[in-house]
Amino acid sequence: MNAVDKCLNTSSMMAKDLFHQSVKTALTKDGWMITSDPLTIRIV
Repeated sequence: MNAVDKCLNTSSMMAKDLFHQSVKTALTKDGWMITSDPLTIRIV
């Protein structure tokens, strides 16, 4: 893992801490089915 990946992983964890459960709850109430938590998306 390079320095950029480490930085992105740290930032995403902070965002998950702040918003993850709220967004997950909103999506579920809207009829979405959560199938992968967390869903990993690699940005190249």
